[in-house]
Amino acid sequence: MKSPILVIVILTATLVSVRTFSSGSTCEPAFTAIQSNRSLPSVFVDQGLESIPHLYPRHLLLVARRHSEIGAVRYSLLVYKQDSKVELVTIEGVAVHKLDAWQFSTTCSSETAFNGLVETMERLSSLAKK
Repeated sequence: MKSPILVIVILTATLVSVRTFSSGSTCEPAFTAIQSNRSLPSVFVDQGLESIPHLYPRHLLLVARRHSEIGAVRYSLLVYKQDSKVELVTIEGVAVHKLDAWQFSTTCSSETAFNGLVETMERLSSLAKK
């Protein structure tokens, strides 16, 4: 039997993590500038599809876009759960516009993952304006 203090600590940690991922209606993706090359964005997905099964053997792949465009921005995208029983969804990818490139990533709850994906697409479409 767990002590009452341990149970409170576990519940508090769980509530904090739930609030972190489901407090808002969207998940803010983080965009980081990277060096562009001709193999982006396709190579990102190729490497991801090869490495994710080794990193997360019980992963659940939700979306894989190897080469897509939104306006003048080319991008690739992976959306997955590290474990099919886990509530968190990872959205990550790379984007290219002319000679600029970015890597993006966010983690959302299953409830807010769709909003996170929409927010990511909105940010992708605005990259051409920079």
